[in-house]
Amino acid sequence: MYKDNQLILIGSTGRNSGKTTLAEALIRAACETEKPIGLKVTTIQDRHALCPRGGEGCGACGSLEGDFYLEREDGSNPSKDTARLLAAGCAEVYWLRVRKDCLLEGYLRFKAQLKGDPLIICESNSLRHAVIPRSFIMIQNTTINRAKQTALDVMEYADVVYEGEFRLNSELPIDLMKGEDHE
Repeated sequence: MYKDNQLILIGSTGRNSGKTTLAEALIRAACETEKPIGLKVTTIQDRHALCPRGGEGCGACGSLEGDFYLEREDGSNPSKDTARLLAAGCAEVYWLRVRKDCLLEGYLRFKAQLKGDPLIICESNSLRHAVIPRSFIMIQNTTINRAKQTALDVMEYADVVYEGEFRLNSELPIDLMKGEDHE
């Protein structure tokens, strides 16, 4: 397992839980001292399976050629989560689409193209299987009937669990950004 003390990882038990809202708040707080890098990881369980969101999906999983694909956000579609991270103040934002069995390889490729060792604020449940972050924050969405299996698989590693949707007025876990070891 790879340890990255510059990584703050945000996961959740379901969609629309406030992951990106929390990431935006952490980015704004971090910008007081540095401009972080944003990362969104989409883990593809099986390239030939149905979309985990149901229906035809967006094509992100089915169009992956190879083990992973890293795309830099340009901000041209402001409704995308990655564009929101860029607008919040990140120096750069990336979307990593990666097969589950290649998470570490894809993450290390992402890290290799960065300059220096910047703070990284990332949305992902599955990345926790490959990387030990500085802090792992889990949002437990209490409005859904069934939690995503990817969240249940890593919930025990969370340093902080928010119950309910993270909102702009929620308390921000600033102490988790100071580099303390939360292993």
